[in-house]
Amino acid sequence: MTKAKVVLTDYVWDSLDVENEILGAVAEIVPLQVTDPEAFFPEAEDCEALLNTYGGPITADIMARMPNCKIISRYGIGVDTIDLAAATNAGIIVTNNPTYCIEEVAEHTLAMLLTCARKIAFYDRLVRGGEWAVPPGKPMFRIAGSTVGLIGFGNIARRVAQRAASLDMRILYSDPFVEERAIRCTW
Repeated sequence: MTKAKVVLTDYVWDSLDVENEILGAVAEIVPLQVTDPEAFFPEAEDCEALLNTYGGPITADIMARMPNCKIISRYGIGVDTIDLAAATNAGIIVTNNPTYCIEEVAEHTLAMLLTCARKIAFYDRLVRGGEWAVPPGKPMFRIAGSTVGLIGFGNIARRVAQRAASLDMRILYSDPFVEERAIRCTW
């Protein structure tokens, strides 16, 4: 049996063990480290599948030059770097990983919120510059009892809300696709 050619445009992890475990028996994985489609195209022109992290944009022109490609799979939530209409017209399936880095992004969001609210970066620079003084950063506000507003209430925002609630913050959200009565919050 001939193995399918799967081109991995770019990746940021140390090993391809997971990819090889899942695809190794049926596919030849061609790992690259390029984000410019013109740079990965020479390897991708005869691929059956394209795995993509940050490379792009993957346009109608690029897809037209990959006649054997049946699927483009993103290692992330967004597919904004892929021309979905062109993929549909070319009969190419586009997939993503809707749970990719939800916890990490929620944690980072809360870290940024705390950094801004407590002026951590400002005071870090002040102290590293040899000054120790509270007044330059005033006013500062208590986190507990404050309100955090979330635009959208998908997976990441819900995780941010859980973490913020654990700090006794009030949660507001706006999302036209989520009915308030459908939310079953346990926090």
